[in-house]
Amino acid sequence: MKTYFYFLLLFILPYFSQAQVKVDTSYIKPFENHLSIRIYQSMKFISMEQNIGGETKKFMPNTPMNLGFGVSVNNTIINLSYGYGLNFMKDKDKGKTKALDFQIHNYGRKFIIDLFVQKYRGFYTADDNDKNIQLYPDLKIQQYGAFGQYVFNNKKFSYKAAFNQNERQLKTAGSFLLGGGIYFTKIDSDSSFVHKDKNSLRNFQFGVSGGYAYTWAINEKWFASGSATMGVNFGTEKINDFGKKR
Repeated sequence: MKTYFYFLLLFILPYFSQAQVKVDTSYIKPFENHLSIRIYQSMKFISMEQNIGGETKKFMPNTPMNLGFGVSVNNTIINLSYGYGLNFMKDKDKGKTKALDFQIHNYGRKFIIDLFVQKYRGFYTADDNDKNIQLYPDLKIQQYGAFGQYVFNNKKFSYKAAFNQNERQLKTAGSFLLGGGIYFTKIDSDSSFVHKDKNSLRNFQFGVSGGYAYTWAINEKWFASGSATMGVNFGTEKINDFGKKR
């Protein structure tokens, strides 16, 4: 329960500091729509690398493409994809992967908040030529996370225009970003995964990041947006050991 409380706190907190932000109306035009729904295609995955006796094994899920459903309410986007993806695009030799991907994104004026839950079961390994495939159907990886960023040029640059579509970016603009996140990863298997003589692993991570986002306003009806972020994380298996063990 504490974890969900912290996620909720991170989700609500930005509203107190961005409610009265004024924008440059020559750059940003708001729309009246407050609700929209969408069906989308996405390619999302969790991968894991494990060093065993000097050899690195990379565990990959067999998830080429997924169909998802999303809804936008004011500044918030909720996306959900579930199932086995588009089965006809899968390589049958790589086994089956069952995946759940749930995300909440809040695109405020100053702050961007992302919350997510990812659960994957069923992985495989292969050599550099994508041969010698080994299946790990019992391997499960779960990840929970909260990530936030501050938008410096918030009076001229709109994240909402790119992702919520409840605003329009009238002129080309960009902004530097600064933020960080907290993550919890859980790995379990019946026998295929071994870490310190155990078939499970818990990992907590904290990180800081920086980046840049940019929207090119091509004309009144078309635009192109992109953003890139790089950061560093610090992790531990137990919170009490943070800073003491790698």
